[in-house]
Amino acid sequence: MGLQIADAVAGSFYYAFNPTTHGFTENRYALMLKPVIYQHEGQYLGYGIKLWPMDVGEVISANEKLVWVQKEFGRE
Repeated sequence: MGLQIADAVAGSFYYAFNPTTHGFTENRYALMLKPVIYQHEGQYLGYGIKLWPMDVGEVISANEKLVWVQKEFGRE
């Protein structure tokens, strides 16, 4: 049962970041998880959300479809 929860969370973020064959992403489920994601002083990235590779911040900044990540999960 615990693996099903982990799969659901991982799948939510996978589909939020990776476009479908038609170029769409779905961040709704990742955003629904925000209230239960660990954060430290308003910072989710690097605490409750770990992205790999570490320099992915540059990719997020450069891609207009991923701006929501910094807006929603960066410093509040």
